[in-house]
Amino acid sequence: MTLRVESLSVRQGSFRLQSVSFDCVAGSALALVGASGAGKTTCMEVIAGLRRADAGRVWIDGQDVTDWAPERRGVAYLPQDVALFPHLSVRRNIEFPARIRRIPLDRQHLDKVYEILNISALLDRANVSSLSGGEAQRVALARALAVPPKVLLLDECFGSLDTPLRRRLANQFHQLQELTATTTLVVTHDLHEACLLAERLVILQGGGLHQIGTPDELYRRPATVAVAELLGMRNIYDVRSCSPQGTEWKCDVGGWTLYAARLADSHPPPQSVGFFSWDATLYPDEPHRPNQLQSNLMRLRVVECRQVGADWQLHCAWLSDRTSVAIEICLPKSLVSTPPGRGDHVSVCVPAARVHTLTRN
Repeated sequence: MTLRVESLSVRQGSFRLQSVSFDCVAGSALALVGASGAGKTTCMEVIAGLRRADAGRVWIDGQDVTDWAPERRGVAYLPQDVALFPHLSVRRNIEFPARIRRIPLDRQHLDKVYEILNISALLDRANVSSLSGGEAQRVALARALAVPPKVLLLDECFGSLDTPLRRRLANQFHQLQELTATTTLVVTHDLHEACLLAERLVILQGGGLHQIGTPDELYRRPATVAVAELLGMRNIYDVRSCSPQGTEWKCDVGGWTLYAARLADSHPPPQSVGFFSWDATLYPDEPHRPNQLQSNLMRLRVVECRQVGADWQLHCAWLSDRTSVAIEICLPKSLVSTPPGRGDHVSVCVPAARVHTLTRN
């Protein structure tokens, strides 16, 4: 069932959700991603029918459900606290929505759900309070899918679980999606969780829609400073002035110059530019260096070097008579066995194609 949100606007005190639109293709998973206060939960509540919008429409399976009561929409909602009924057994918790709506249960379908989620051994447990966090989440997911809904809403539902358990649940969730072909909207502040669960991401910030795309599309071309920061970009600089130079922008970012690729002649000059720490590479001090225009060759001083997982994380400074600029670089340990130390000077290359042009709004 296709989900379509059209020009959704909500005012709540000083907060405003401003004309948000997106589509979720039938049988796919879409994630609303953003920091606290971005408008994710407000948007989800409007879709579920728990809150009225000031403007805009919600369509499910080609029908305008904006004014429908929640129970008519065919939406299943899985909150972060799972909300299992403490007085019912695991089995009766799962079957409760179908029984209250007097909908016959498909036992073959349920058995397949139990198998995928590996909860068959839990069904006869009378006290749901004895379930672990991961078990409770799987039971709640089984309850949401006992009768396949038109749309499934997952609200920060895996956020409290440790990373290995989240990965296992994500794999089980994808198996369930193949079984039920349920259109799913994931609401999360966690980019990693969004990428695990959804094919496409909707980035919200401050009540506004900043960008929609697959994780690969967002990393290849972040549109705004807010999106870049959410993706983990640490090297972001305001552009004071810039001029076209061949296929690049020559950008003055406050006492030093960065070259960024011009995506098209029609694009306006960038307001900010930035690059991911993993797109910077060390370059040996040799006479045959790459062209400055193409590589953004920089001479830096290492301020600090730390081991972070399988990488070396370098905090560096670019120094001149007028300014000192902080730059973060990430080097894989598989390629650099011995990192530079504090106080060392290094040459670093960042291809212009990897320097992203960004807007601030």
